[in-house]
Amino acid sequence: MNSQRNGSADYDGVYNMRTDASNLGIISNWNFHNKTSFYESPCGLVGGSAGELFPAVRDKGSVAIFSSDICRRLDLDYKEDVTISGIPGFRFWGSDRMFANKSSEPNNW
Repeated sequence: MNSQRNGSADYDGVYNMRTDASNLGIISNWNFHNKTSFYESPCGLVGGSAGELFPAVRDKGSVAIFSSDICRRLDLDYKEDVTISGIPGFRFWGSDRMFANKSSEPNNW
């Protein structure tokens, strides 16, 4: 039994997440490192959330998620305000800049 992940499979690595209220769910390390060896900085820095859990207070800027499948952080841009079942929120989406080359988006080097 794997005691580091509550007995669950660790097929995509070990995540270390923040648990304080202002940073809840933010990934600080993946496989015990704060950057990947697949990309140079800033593209290779580990950060953002796993996509399921975010700090409660958000602004309309962007949301970052970390994808272990491509070994990098992805920034999702604010798209619009939404209300679902009477609960207001923000919708974020993957814009053209998410996978743009470095000439138009230097952080994607």
